[in-house]
Parts: sequence; structure tokens; C-alpha cells
Amino acid sequence: MKTWITGAVLALATAFPALAQDDMAGKAVLVVGQAYATDGNGAQRVLRRGGVVFAGETISTQRHSYVNIEYTDEGRTLIGPNSQLQIAEYTFKPTQGGPRTRSQPGRAAADQGRTVFSLIKGGFRAVTGLIGKARRDSYSIRTSVATIGIRGTDAVYVDCSDGRCGDLGPGSADDPVSLLIGVYSGGITAINQNGQTRDVDPGQFVQVTDKFFKSLQGTPGILLTMPMADPNTCE
Repeated sequence: MKTWITGAVLALATAFPALAQDDMAGKAVLVVGQAYATDGNGAQRVLRRGGVVFAGETISTQRHSYVNIEYTDEGRTLIGPNSQLQIAEYTFKPTQGGPRTRSQPGRAAADQGRTVFSLIKGGFRAVTGLIGKARRDSYSIRTSVATIGIRGTDAVYVDCSDGRCGDLGPGSADDPVSLLIGVYSGGITAINQNGQTRDVDPGQFVQVTDKFFKSLQGTPGILLTMPMADPNTCE
């Protein structure tokens, strides 16, 4: 019996190599509606609260759905409705003493780690964790029109290529492939496909295309119809 159980465990490990514990990126602390995780081979599974996500997977949400992922470095991403966010790269190795906990702040920092997200569709709000705080150049976000670097941040990103940002005003119709970014704390630096650079600071919302950066006044309408709450408060 013992030999049979051991063989079964080994068979399962071989059948699901993508789910190795070393590839674990985080877990879903909130799921509202329907959410899925798809690995690099196209295998899809339903994502439920408490479910683990892995490096290389794409997290997808359906209409009226949200999912909040907490990563092992304590960063979080709240993914909005009709969205797809790929965890393109994720590695995290805490310093000796183990991961920091909320009851023991500062116990450990990101000794080695890297986070790269790729926004395929829709939008998300991200709060950086230990990786971004220890080495800002180790955290980045890729989108259809720009690459984002952070300066320690809580920010929102919405891909407007599906027309969901139609309220942005002049320029939207001519440049449907654009990105909305907004910063709540910290700061980000966006570099569009033409190599133009723009720093975005707290309280600022900016439309980004491959041709220009446009400052927006007030909260864009898409963030009222698709509200993105602070990921640290959503559980």
C-alpha cells in the first residue's frame, strides 16, 4: 500500500510540473464572480478564494468579477472585470529569518526577487510588496503601449483597447489603443513605444499612447463604472 501511494504521488507530480511549489507566486484572498487561472500550456482551472497561483499563469475574470491576489512578498493585485493579467515572471527569496509578517513588520526584505506583470486586457490595481521596495528595478509592468517602472507604489492600470475608456475625451477615438494609469501613492515611470517617458505622481491620472501622454482632470469615468478598491482592504 505504501509503495502504491508513493507511486501515485510521483505520478501526480510528473503530470502537473507547472504546479511545483517553487513556482508558487501567491494566493487569491478574494474572488467575486468567476475567475480562472491558465498556465503556459493552456490548461485552465477555476480560481477560488484561497486558491494558489503560480509564476507564468494568466489570471482571467469574467463580467462583474474581481479577484485579489496576495503574493508571497506581500504585494497585491486587484484584477477588475473582463480582465486578463499574466504573472509573466515572479521569483521571491526572503532573507534569512523567513518572510515578514504583518505582526512583525520589517523582519525580512526581498534578498533576491523579480516581478513582471503583463496586462493583456482590462485593468488592475497593484500595491508593491517587498520586491518593489527592496529593488525597484526588479518590478515592472508590460502593456500594449508602454512599459511601467515603479517608485514604490499603489497604482491602477487600465487597457483601453476594447473601448472601455471612451470617456477620456479628445484623442480617444483617434488612439483607441491606449492605457490609463493613475497613482494613489508612491510613483511610476511610463515609457511608451516611441521611447517617450513620463513620471506620474500621487493624485495624477494619465492617458498613454504610442504618440503622447495626456494628463486627465479628476477621476476618469471608467474608474467609477469599474471601481478599483485598495487591494490591501479587499478580502
